[in-house]
Amino acid sequence: MQTPDGKPQQAPGGCWLRRFDKRVAASPDQVALVADGWRLTYHELHDWVGRVCAELTRAGVTKQDAIAVVVPDGRSPYTTAAMLAIWRLGAVYVPMTADQPVERTRAALTTCAVRVAVLEPGELPPHLPDGVETHTLPYPGEADTTAPDLGRYPNPEDVAYIIFTAGSTGTPKCVAVPHRGITAMGDATARALELGPGARMLQFSAATFDASIAEVTSTLGSGATAVFVEHERLTDGASIAEVFVTQNITHAILGPSVLAAIPERQMPQGLRLIVAGEPANAPVIAEWSVRHHIVNSYGPTETTVCATISDPLVDVARHVPIGRAIDGTRLRIVDNEGRDVPAGNVGELWIGGLGVANGYVGLPRESAAAFVDHAQTGERFYRSGDLVWQLPDGQLEFVGRMDRRIKLRGRRIEPGEIEAVAVRHPDVRQCAVVATDAQLVCFVVTAGEVSGGEIRRFLAERLLRYMQPDRVHVLAQMPRTPHGKVDYRSLTASAKQHGRARPAPATMTPIEHLLCGLFAETLDLPRFHPDDSFFDLGGESMLATRLARRIKGEFGVAVTMRMLLDAESPAALAALFSARNQHGE
Repeated sequence: MQTPDGKPQQAPGGCWLRRFDKRVAASPDQVALVADGWRLTYHELHDWVGRVCAELTRAGVTKQDAIAVVVPDGRSPYTTAAMLAIWRLGAVYVPMTADQPVERTRAALTTCAVRVAVLEPGELPPHLPDGVETHTLPYPGEADTTAPDLGRYPNPEDVAYIIFTAGSTGTPKCVAVPHRGITAMGDATARALELGPGARMLQFSAATFDASIAEVTSTLGSGATAVFVEHERLTDGASIAEVFVTQNITHAILGPSVLAAIPERQMPQGLRLIVAGEPANAPVIAEWSVRHHIVNSYGPTETTVCATISDPLVDVARHVPIGRAIDGTRLRIVDNEGRDVPAGNVGELWIGGLGVANGYVGLPRESAAAFVDHAQTGERFYRSGDLVWQLPDGQLEFVGRMDRRIKLRGRRIEPGEIEAVAVRHPDVRQCAVVATDAQLVCFVVTAGEVSGGEIRRFLAERLLRYMQPDRVHVLAQMPRTPHGKVDYRSLTASAKQHGRARPAPATMTPIEHLLCGLFAETLDLPRFHPDDSFFDLGGESMLATRLARRIKGEFGVAVTMRMLLDAESPAALAALFSARNQHGE
């Protein structure tokens, strides 16, 4: 599969700062950004950027120097002013949080050759590598007469920013992204949201998440107003809803897990939203699309934030498309050999065009593996590792991650497929599936009073046996990374913590006593309480088969997997046996 004409859609090249300067010239008195106690027009923001440029110039910053911008939790107007000033000087914006681990900071900043770090006023510098100077960003104010010429623009091929992503070795990978794709990305985001003067766009994402760059460029490039709020007000669904109401927010980019946590009925009607960053939940999107304009966007960090945007999401039943290529982007869906797959087949998504990053700083081997040239045309593509297929209307649908595939009990399992089935349950709002060495574990956030056992039985009726989760845990909310995505690492650690075997009570029925012994023996536990769940204490399908054989040998009763799902404790199974005996079964 390729883009329809086999070529990238035409898109504006050059540097995004030209967009910003046109807005300053056209609407200097339009409000550019607001925050608690802040209100700056486009002209005032332009002057502030000049003051920051003057400060950085005095610090000796020159073209393509990497400048660390140290931010507290979340984001503030200082982050935006610093980024624009760094771009003005042709330098490289490197956002980092003040509280990230010392070793991670040193490794990343050393790799990027950072020698200057800037801080917000009143902030103490974090632990930085030797030789890194710190400078405090100036307050907004009159234009600095010593500011350099602000009419110059970086070369489109110059690196604009470096974002840290997780590395498989535990050391962050530093993705170097050039200017060339930023304008097309910002324009596509603004069009999808229908942004323009008068719109108020929430600046939701943390500065270290590349979605923050989409928020800034789409807002300021279209003449809208960027709205900043304290990080603490964006940490739970009810607080986020309050922000939308009190700050008159009209537009936002939110992760699907964030959207699922917000009480939709508390939100003002007619919002224009992009969901991005992780797979969207069809039932949640269906709920929100009744009163709001919603599109889905997709794009790895390695492709300048966004590669595809969907049509407006209406009548969403089971699948949420990730959309079509934005202008300047070319897509291929390929098999394991890098050959285009027939339309409608699942394959890995390769992304080419203006937005493709330069690679990983200091990691030539990893860069060569992830960024490849087309065998015939020589065009450069990023191998996303994401599995997609093309829908009949030409949009793409995300199927899952190649590296989230699980090999368990000799079977290859795609967690995304299980998650897609789970969210069809009317009470399931979010789902995440992980694996331990022996178990498949499902975590859900629900809207009603529903137990993990009920969800497990729901899945058992719809999934092949080897794909059925051994445990289902109901959570009040999904753990999230600082970037707002589901924290699969935290869930995996939680999944490895089985419940503790409790001592058996003094009084049990003879059947319960025998079953507790069989359960304990099968799970290699010293004891087993009659009310404890077989699956919660480490049971899985292979062990369940072994347990069923032991029970049949002891009682002469054939126990099916469905019976163990319905009666997962010795007491429940004993009650089931008694009921069947009473009915002569």
